[in-house]
Amino acid sequence: IGRVLAAYGVGVVVAALLLGPRLDRVTRRTALTAGAALLALSCAVAALAPGWEVLAGAQVVAGVGAGIVLP
Repeated sequence: IGRVLAAYGVGVVVAALLLGPRLDRVTRRTALTAGAALLALSCAVAALAPGWEVLAGAQVVAGVGAGIVLP
């Protein structure tokens, strides 16, 4: 469980640091829609994950989606 939570945290931090300045170029609605779609899709993949490796990868992507949605 610890690795999965750490993977989510890494995704949030990476998205906030690397994507934050780039997201200033698009409208807030576009960024929220893209982030929410990415978060929802990765949560669906995580729910259906056959192993912890896929689960951790999906959580990284979910973290990126959450980092995009965060203000």
